Amino acid sequence: MKKIALLNAFTPAEEKELQISEREQFQAFLDLVDHDFRLTEFRVTEGDFPSTAAGFDGYLITGSPSGAYEEYPWIQMLSEFILQARAADKKLVGICFGHQILAQALGGRVEKSQNGWGLGLHALDFYDPPSWMAQDIPSRQGHFYFCHQDQVIDLPQGAQRLAGSSFCPNGMFMIDDQVLALQAHPEFTSQTMVKAIDGLQTSLTATQIKEATQSIGQQGADNQKAARWVVRFLSSE
Repeated sequence: MKKIALLNAFTPAEEKELQISEREQFQAFLDLVDHDFRLTEFRVTEGDFPSTAAGFDGYLITGSPSGAYEEYPWIQMLSEFILQARAADKKLVGICFGHQILAQALGGRVEKSQNGWGLGLHALDFYDPPSWMAQDIPSRQGHFYFCHQDQVIDLPQGAQRLAGSSFCPNGMFMIDDQVLALQAHPEFTSQTMVKAIDGLQTSLTATQIKEATQSIGQQGADNQKAARWVVRFLSSE
């Protein structure tokens, strides 16, 4: 059984406000496919980190309302921990904020996008994906839930861009067989997406709300495919 640490980048207050549990969401996401993981949560916003990067087989970094470039002490601590885990040759997977903080900590650049909010169900185009992904996307396209303003503008040196779109060019990347990062939220259900839109009402225009809400019912998200990729990646040697 592999030991996977969930580095939860939501504060308890943020989870309460949005009526979500990152621990439960990511457990349900992984459980979409067979795996042999034991998931242990660490509340990194509270300064709660594994005692050593060597203590787990892999690390899964969640989304967050915070920006990777913000100067909170926990973000600096998380960046340093990422470097320690990388040096210890541990697997690192990042989702949304996790995608961004991995890019930034490893030498990339993250900014608030001039394109504005990426919200709702949107397509990603895949560029020469590895074989363990390609078998699930014969059309070289997947649909996922998004909820972000920030984007990875420059990838870290040595990163391979796996997917993107005209709105979000660097939508997914990997570095060697150690780092996998996805801007989308494959752990979101349609209900979670509705909650996210609801919580952002005061920050959005009526058109943005309408378009994001309408997108949810267009087709299902490829969450199970993403779960297979994450499980395969974390399970590989």
